[in-house]
Amino acid sequence: MGHIAIIGAGITGITTAYELIDRGHTVTVLDRHRYAGMETSFANGGQLSASNAEVWNHPATLIKGVKWMFNSAAPLLLNLKPSWHKYSGLAEFVAQIPNYRANTIATVQLPFVQVYESDVIQAKGIHVISQQPVTVYGLNQRAFTSDAFLGLPVNTLGTDHRVLTYSNMGFSPTSEFGVVATENDTTVTITPAVTSGSRIGGVPYNLALNQGQTYLLQNTVPTTAGDLTGSRITSDCAMARPRAAARRDRPARR
Repeated sequence: MGHIAIIGAGITGITTAYELIDRGHTVTVLDRHRYAGMETSFANGGQLSASNAEVWNHPATLIKGVKWMFNSAAPLLLNLKPSWHKYSGLAEFVAQIPNYRANTIATVQLPFVQVYESDVIQAKGIHVISQQPVTVYGLNQRAFTSDAFLGLPVNTLGTDHRVLTYSNMGFSPTSEFGVVATENDTTVTITPAVTSGSRIGGVPYNLALNQGQTYLLQNTVPTTAGDLTGSRITSDCAMARPRAAARRDRPARR
């Protein structure tokens, strides 16, 4: 097993380290603070709220916060004990209320574009173009499951990826990974960690993808041996490799 470095000791970094250690890897977590979770995870109470991402510096949020102060069962409470750090932060928050429209979210409802057929090339990529810098994230909600992702600019994408996904279980054999091409005539070379369908483990194979085309590889072996973690994906053009897992159930011991 390799030695893996993770930059950032927030909730995402720590949970990723936990999963890697559980699989036998040696992990070092790097953070500029003395303690874990002192940046975004601290400000957000150690939670990821993909379905609750409205702009906070909205006038309605301030009014709601004042009402919550008189409700002991409110989801957010403010201790009124004097603190320069607290009240200076609140002052900055209030000062930004006139600018809340600059950070407003535009929600776009997409048609059904789920990629679920294994070892098939399809045209299901989503390309977002903007004249000004924007942040793009997606939310997929279905019965008993929700997923979210952050869309990255093309100039930040790489051409050499290692897959980190989930292993299979008897009732949920769904270890998988996907790729999306950003340019036409992209050659993608995939070396699966384990045999998956007609693709032999450890044996590389090539795909030819055009811009917006997607490819998914699933392993349906109903044991922990059907784990595509460690698979390598390389390409001659920038390529998105979204994380994928059809389902993940946490054992009760955790």
